[in-house]
Amino acid sequence: MKKLFMILSASLIMLSLLAISGCDKSSNADEYGVIGVEILSPAAGDSVTVGGEITVRTKLTGFTFEYYQVNYYFGENEVPASVYTSSQLATLAETQEKDAEFDFEVSTVGLDSGSVDLIVEVVSKDLETETASTSVMLVMPTSDDSTLDMVIAQPAESTEFRIGDVIEVVVNLDGNLTLFDNLSAYLGTSTSAVYSSNTADITKTFDFSTEDFAAGMYSLKIELNMKDGSVKSKTLNFSLVEYIPTFSIDGASDGYQLKSLIQTYDNGYLAVSAYSPTPTTGGTRVVKYDSEGAVQWTQNIPGTVGYAESVCEDTEYDKGYVLAGWRQNGGDKDTWIRKIDLTAGNLIWNKTYGYPGVDDGATVIKKTVDDGYIIGGYTLNIYGTDSLIFNGPENTVRTTWETGYDVRMLKIYSNGNEIWGYNVAYVGQKMWQDITLHKLEDYLWVRKMGDQMITDLIAKDDGNFYITGWNNWRLYYEDGTDKKDMFFAEVDIFGGYVSGMTWARMGSGDTGNLADENDPMAGILNTSIVGANHIGDYAEEEISYGFVQSQGGFGGQVVMAGETYQADSKAKLNDAWIVEFGINGDEDGAFWEYSFGETAKNDKAYGIDQTKDGGYIVTGYTTGTDQDTWLYKLDTQLSLLWSKNLGITGNDSGAKVIQTRDGGFIIGGNVGSGATARTKLIKVNKTGDQTVK
Repeated sequence: MKKLFMILSASLIMLSLLAISGCDKSSNADEYGVIGVEILSPAAGDSVTVGGEITVRTKLTGFTFEYYQVNYYFGENEVPASVYTSSQLATLAETQEKDAEFDFEVSTVGLDSGSVDLIVEVVSKDLETETASTSVMLVMPTSDDSTLDMVIAQPAESTEFRIGDVIEVVVNLDGNLTLFDNLSAYLGTSTSAVYSSNTADITKTFDFSTEDFAAGMYSLKIELNMKDGSVKSKTLNFSLVEYIPTFSIDGASDGYQLKSLIQTYDNGYLAVSAYSPTPTTGGTRVVKYDSEGAVQWTQNIPGTVGYAESVCEDTEYDKGYVLAGWRQNGGDKDTWIRKIDLTAGNLIWNKTYGYPGVDDGATVIKKTVDDGYIIGGYTLNIYGTDSLIFNGPENTVRTTWETGYDVRMLKIYSNGNEIWGYNVAYVGQKMWQDITLHKLEDYLWVRKMGDQMITDLIAKDDGNFYITGWNNWRLYYEDGTDKKDMFFAEVDIFGGYVSGMTWARMGSGDTGNLADENDPMAGILNTSIVGANHIGDYAEEEISYGFVQSQGGFGGQVVMAGETYQADSKAKLNDAWIVEFGINGDEDGAFWEYSFGETAKNDKAYGIDQTKDGGYIVTGYTTGTDQDTWLYKLDTQLSLLWSKNLGITGNDSGAKVIQTRDGGFIIGGNVGSGATARTKLIKVNKTGDQTVK
């Protein structure tokens, strides 16, 4: 058995976590968990010339997605001659799901002549191994050819590309490969290679991205280094142009509003919209665009199936898309997850998760480090509404429970099977101490639970999660006025609460009506009074819609976009609110916070993304003669660099924003509202312009 080669530490962490949380395999051993390998060619005794490549045809047993990598060895060498990687296996799985057969070129550079065993070792994602071997005869080249040269087969000279394109280069070597030492490629006058290889392959294929390049002419210099120290070089010239596609407004005035937007692996875009006039009408619309803004396909999912709120791409396996939202199940809402393929949005699998008699749903889904998915949303607290009667020594004390929605998280495998969070609902943990006991009269006590739900989450590289959203705390005042506050928390890889904070929480301003520890009923009702971090005035509202990890401007953990209600003398009303903060910050948690907006006008921030220069891009809306889509750029220190009004006639707003691979931005938003809403996509360049200047 050969040693496992180059198993990445990140993969070891992933597999360890899967071992802890449980392995999602069928109990049918014939279907899952079985690996094996067979060498179909070369046959035993075949001759192979040293210095070239041998084509090995390999057959895998069972499901292709269960394999991590395939190693090819000659004889007793501890280092494989070639490796068929996990990404190549993922591509293979798209066309051969089971019992895959494939050809792979294995290098014979550096070997001596004679009989040797060709060994193929397969490694599963559980780190199990199997091997197969065959004996081949290595012979030295008989040609007296003493030259080696190269030909650039792709792309053609002076090809025009668009900024953001990935340029694929193919170089063919011609001659005696035993003379080969190294091949490297350099852009312009740079001394840092965009590609380098010391393997003597007949064909060299590599690519490089043109993200953040400027328009203009470029050259790629390719150097072929020989073992005798001589160098041959060739230059490929190409040009880059800026291209800004225009998207037509999606559909008629049919009520579908944008919920989620991603850039896909092929430089296209996927927009997800939903409309739910009743629990079973309307539905979900998924539209796939190419890089030029043309519609490639549209998939309409009826309301009886589900309403999507978020989408992410399966980057590891088949490049499909996973939708998350809710569906009506009788009288209740259930969390709904659906995977569709990349070619037409057709169904791959469809699952619902819920708790009997309780509403719940998903608002956001993200890919996790173990190639599964984390879903955030809400669930109705299962305490329910009830009245409790206690027979005290002098009179009867009544207690009324008033419930609300709690945050809900759900962790699933890549096939949709749940790992944890099926009906956890955080009820027992009371994540933000949202239950408080209020004394309204001498004999009546009321336990109040505020509504809260997740609006965005971040899947961290260490496996933990950041979550944000809003709370709606009841009984702020004696008249029962509701106020919304932003929250931020960290959750560990198993769904356990780590730490959190909120803004202007009820407990910090309503202590006069809370039971204290000396009250005779406090112990019976398990009352606790917990202080709260808060920003802003007691009467203000703060809501978080989206956030990203901080890029280090003020040392916080995240930067959030949302809204705050300024009811002070400035009369700013709703303002776009940007905050950099951390759980372990100052008394209010913020390292920096500022509101953007004009006096006496409503302005909001809905979407935020990191930019490659260390800053942030934000979208939402600003009000002028009507409500307009608003885009603005902040630097590392969260100072405003530029602002663009992208509105059209009538009310429109931006909901999501992404920095695209060409360095520009795409904004997803809506025109109109309610039954007349339509989805709108806007592509701009890195300075926020919609046309090339």
